[in-house]
Amino acid sequence: MNNRISSTAPIVKRYRSIATVTVGAVIFLILVGGLVRMTGSGMGCPDWPKCFGYMVPPSNPEDIEWRAGKEYPKGVMIVKDEALWEAKETFTTGDSFDPDNWEKFTAHDYAIYNPLHTWIEYINRLIGVLIGGFALLTLGFAFPIRRMYPRAFWFSVFGLFMILVQGGIGAYVVRTNLETGAISIHMLIALLIVALYIFALLATYKERLNDRFELPKGVLLLGWVTLILTLVQIIMGTQVREEVDILAKTLGESQRDQWIDSLAGSIYDVHKYFYYAVTAAAVFWGLRMRPLFDQSAIKYLTWTMWGTLVAEILLGIGMHRLDIPAVFQPSHLLLATMLFASAFALLGIMILGKIRK
Repeated sequence: MNNRISSTAPIVKRYRSIATVTVGAVIFLILVGGLVRMTGSGMGCPDWPKCFGYMVPPSNPEDIEWRAGKEYPKGVMIVKDEALWEAKETFTTGDSFDPDNWEKFTAHDYAIYNPLHTWIEYINRLIGVLIGGFALLTLGFAFPIRRMYPRAFWFSVFGLFMILVQGGIGAYVVRTNLETGAISIHMLIALLIVALYIFALLATYKERLNDRFELPKGVLLLGWVTLILTLVQIIMGTQVREEVDILAKTLGESQRDQWIDSLAGSIYDVHKYFYYAVTAAAVFWGLRMRPLFDQSAIKYLTWTMWGTLVAEILLGIGMHRLDIPAVFQPSHLLLATMLFASAFALLGIMILGKIRK
């Protein structure tokens, strides 16, 4: 393989295309995950990787109930007596329920079948599988350019590895009935995957860095500060969301007007005002980058970061004043992800520019 591969070679263009799709797909999956939580569908499939023991979940509640004279394949589940039961072997039921043919599912005590929740969660999982396919394609297209762009190759390898880890954590989240700490880790790994593929993509553009690319004093440090503050804000946001989920169960949807008052004195108060720090860092960083605006990518990413931040703040104010409308929640998460992605892309360009010098 020739060590000198033009950045305009078809194989490089294909890598950039699939890497871009992978980044977009991961961000889209984060949005879908927000929709899953918004609708309370996280346990729509109580097992993993199957759903009620099926590769394709049933849509009819009768398929999840015990019935006489029905054949149940090995491994499928039913809901009976407010518990989940798994068929030990393929068999046909008699006139009465025989517990010897079933094994009680004890990983958790959630035993509710809601067809809407089941299909929302199932589609969420299908998108996750699709992203795994994109990651494999990204790695496949990274292999021919590994000598010219080793960072792109190794970050693609690590990205695929973290997607597999993410799948394992997703399984753990289900088996522990949406354990709160695991949900936050799940979100952090999703952001890490976004960052890995963004950096891998940027690594293929190193020749386009202008020879006069010089970083203003302190701009790299400001970038790290902005990114870390953004990440801390997102982590606090996931913790607030966990508290909101608890309130939704204890107070109910009908008392949303009490949720904000119930959050007072918790991490919500810190999260609410922490955007002052994020905004100050992002604005100051952007102003320090103005000498680099002849680099169109830096200019457009800076404006994207600022615009996303403004939209995120306005949406947060709306959530506070309108009693946390359910439809706002996934949008809030999506904007936070886009804010992180744009800030990381800016920092990645500067890191690669510094390496080149």
